[in-house]
Amino acid sequence: MNINLQSIRTKSSIPVVVMGLTIIVVIALFLWMMAKQNHAIELQTELFMPANEKILNADRDLHQAKIAAINVMANRGNRDEEVAVWQENAKQAYERYEQFLSYVQIYPDVAAGRDAFEAAYNQWMIAAEKMVNDTNSSNERQLAQQEEETFQSLRSILDNKGEVLLNKFDALDAQLKSELKRSMSITIIVVLAIIIVALYFSYTVPKKLTSDINDLIKRIDMIASGDGDLTARLDVNSKDEFGELAQSFNRFVEKLQDLIKSTLDNVKGLSSLTVQLADSSNKTKSINETLNLSTESIVSAVHEMTLANKEMSNVATNSASEADQTSQLAAKGIHVVEESNKCISELIKDMDTVLNCSEQLEQNSTSILSVLEVISSVAEQTNLLALNAAIEAARAGDHGRGFAVVADEVRSLATRTQQSTDDISQIISQLQSSVSQSSTAITQGKTDVDKTANTFQEASSVFDEIRASSRRVNDMAIQTAAATEEQTAVAEDISKNLHGLNQQTESAQQVSKTGDEISKKITNFSENMMNLMGRFKV
Repeated sequence: MNINLQSIRTKSSIPVVVMGLTIIVVIALFLWMMAKQNHAIELQTELFMPANEKILNADRDLHQAKIAAINVMANRGNRDEEVAVWQENAKQAYERYEQFLSYVQIYPDVAAGRDAFEAAYNQWMIAAEKMVNDTNSSNERQLAQQEEETFQSLRSILDNKGEVLLNKFDALDAQLKSELKRSMSITIIVVLAIIIVALYFSYTVPKKLTSDINDLIKRIDMIASGDGDLTARLDVNSKDEFGELAQSFNRFVEKLQDLIKSTLDNVKGLSSLTVQLADSSNKTKSINETLNLSTESIVSAVHEMTLANKEMSNVATNSASEADQTSQLAAKGIHVVEESNKCISELIKDMDTVLNCSEQLEQNSTSILSVLEVISSVAEQTNLLALNAAIEAARAGDHGRGFAVVADEVRSLATRTQQSTDDISQIISQLQSSVSQSSTAITQGKTDVDKTANTFQEASSVFDEIRASSRRVNDMAIQTAAATEEQTAVAEDISKNLHGLNQQTESAQQVSKTGDEISKKITNFSENMMNLMGRFKV
């Protein structure tokens, strides 16, 4: 288990640990002192007091034995009883001294002198025994004196042992008191030292933590209120949690700085893209206007071709009628042929005009396809730009939500424009096919008209074959009428398709207008983003 001495947890735990150690030390010292006191009490109650009692009882027994010996010598009371009392007390005195020695054997200085006691005890016993057994009254004083001397010698040993025991107890008590006093002094010193250390850490640790917190708050406030200065960093002066917090905050600000830089670059790129989008919208608008004018021209040409076809149909009908009249009125054949030649000449001119219109229509259709390809390319580019804008908006997070909605709308409009151009391209392809068929039909009609003219020329020279020629003219007129009717139907279809194309170009123009408005909104949005991001110093 690794302990980080620099951590706040460790620093803040120091006062608690110190107080805990103080309590443990105090409890240990008090337990030790209590054990010392208990040991002293045990020595007093189990050793010194019983030992002192034994030595006092031995002295008492010795006095009682002396009194019994004096009573025997003075013939007081029953001799045998007094002798028994003397022997018993003398024996008890010796036994109690032995018991005393058994108590104090752990103290050699107190237990010393056993031999002296035995010698004095034996001398006293000899002297007392002589005094008890001697019946000669002339020796009583001498025997009593000898007994008294040995008695006092023995008693002085007992008194000395009692004093030594008491002195030993006093010495142990003094030693215990000294140790307790010294331990109490050490305890007080240790407790005071630990309390001072605890107070020091209790003051310095919170002060240091408060200072670090205030420094951290001050630096964060400086960054927050310093006009978005993301270049500022917190000073890392410690290895504790505040140092780690400062490092984490610096890493966060660094990431935020990189993010703001990237966002600024993206906003600048977005501004460039919006300019390109505006240019593309203007070009699309111009192309749509040109396409609209071209479509209107084509519609007008097709209308003229329709009128020409109707006129051709009328002419063909009239030609058939004239052929019938020629068949019936042979006399007027030359005049009718001349009128027919005139009509055929006009018809040839009209056919040439229609053919030229068809060719012009085909060329305009090709131009429209080129324009549609440009519009489709512009729509694809707009779609890509809108997709890139949506990606950049997603990177911008919450700030790019509105821009993402606009980018999605631009991409939707670009997709619709591309779909519209594809539909127009299909219509123009159908128009080209119809124009090609119309051109073929017109060419065929012109060929027929040429044949009709040749026929009428032959009719001028060969009037005899006028009826047969009139029949052929009649047949050709019918075919011409059918062809012109078919061409008229085709022209009407072309007109309808061109009307639809005109509507599509108007829709494309509206889409271009919407794209222009969106590009303006995107430009405003990018300018706002630039203003917002410009507040940050990176």
